[in-house]
Amino acid sequence: MRPLPPTGRCFAAGVLAVAALSAGCTDPNDPAINPKARHNLESRPPAEVLFDGNSLDGWRTIQGSVRMEDGRLVVGRAGGKSTLVSRRSFRDGELELDVRRRGGDGPRGPYTFGLRIGGGLLSWRSVYVICRPDRVEACTGSAANWHPKPEVVVELDPAGDIERWRFVLDGPEITCFRSGAAVLAYRDSKPQEGALAITADDCILEVLAVRYRQPEAEGH
Repeated sequence: MRPLPPTGRCFAAGVLAVAALSAGCTDPNDPAINPKARHNLESRPPAEVLFDGNSLDGWRTIQGSVRMEDGRLVVGRAGGKSTLVSRRSFRDGELELDVRRRGGDGPRGPYTFGLRIGGGLLSWRSVYVICRPDRVEACTGSAANWHPKPEVVVELDPAGDIERWRFVLDGPEITCFRSGAAVLAYRDSKPQEGALAITADDCILEVLAVRYRQPEAEGH
């Protein structure tokens, strides 16, 4: 994995991403790596299941093709964008998604996670985490800037069959993990409460699970 130079206000975040990747950083909360972390994980509040493989309850389709297939949420098609948004809002805490991009000779466009999307149709904003086959990007989009330039770009090795993305949101700080390794850090200048959006752009994404864990209360 080779990080590309960060730009703009996310220089510090890019430096953190470089350090994590250069050190071969793994998730310190992974109980398979750190036995002490197992106790910490078990003491945390249980995760809230946002997608359980049974229905689309708690989600709304914004555009394109979104459907259930064999217990999986399938987003996207060849050509165009498909987007769905959670009805559950959050500001801080942890989001974890198990996803798989359909490969083969099909389309290979990016899929995007929109974090904290909210504010209404005319004033929405969101932190975008854009997942391409060979890299991950982060930036902030809004109703006035639908297609912002990436502010942090990090190259990634090819993914395995299923990817587990985890986003730790703590005020302005957002840390992104892929399959247990820290891959990107980003600073959200205006953290707000909002929903999760999943977009497949000229690709097909299978979502196997979505979980959310509220932040721990202070003093715990």
